[in-house]
Amino acid sequence: MKKNWITGLPEHRNDGAPDRFNASDSPAPARRCAQPPPRRQGMTLVEVMLAVVILGIGAGTLLTATARCMAVATRAKHYSRAQRLILQVGAENPIARGEIDDGSESGHFDDGYDWEREIIESEEDDREGLYTIRTRVSWSSRGKESFEEMVSYQYIPPEESDVDTSKRKTSSAGSSSRKSSGSSSGSSSSPGGTP
Repeated sequence: MKKNWITGLPEHRNDGAPDRFNASDSPAPARRCAQPPPRRQGMTLVEVMLAVVILGIGAGTLLTATARCMAVATRAKHYSRAQRLILQVGAENPIARGEIDDGSESGHFDDGYDWEREIIESEEDDREGLYTIRTRVSWSSRGKESFEEMVSYQYIPPEESDVDTSKRKTSSAGSSSRKSSGSSSGSSSSPGGTP
């Protein structure tokens, strides 16, 4: 069938001949598209198990990191406390230059810390008069012994140490003479009191 180029409608023949039916001129019936079957909502067992495994690994890593951070913080707290106690030992038990001598001393704090101080004189000839002072503060945490130590050096020339030694001998001799004179006067007065 011939279509009008203006209206787009089929033209009817004027010669009286019947129009032939053309299947292409009629609109085609609408085709139904095949729809896929609806999917089930939810997760499979494999997906659930995989999610649980990933969650468990993440939680375990997080707990391990938290425990390590807490252990480091506790350890730093102990070392900081021990350093303050070392300074406290030096303030409460000062070492005089004239009274320094080889030996060791120790003590205990109320909060579970122990301290120990050791004084060692150098045995080398070219280092005569050089003393090594080693102060240590120790503590126990979770059954493990730990300590913080500070080492200092003090030099006293041999001439100065000889002078200090002679002064100590002189002072000790003066005190002994005073004691002996007091005892003699007491003994002399005791017979005078008897008839």
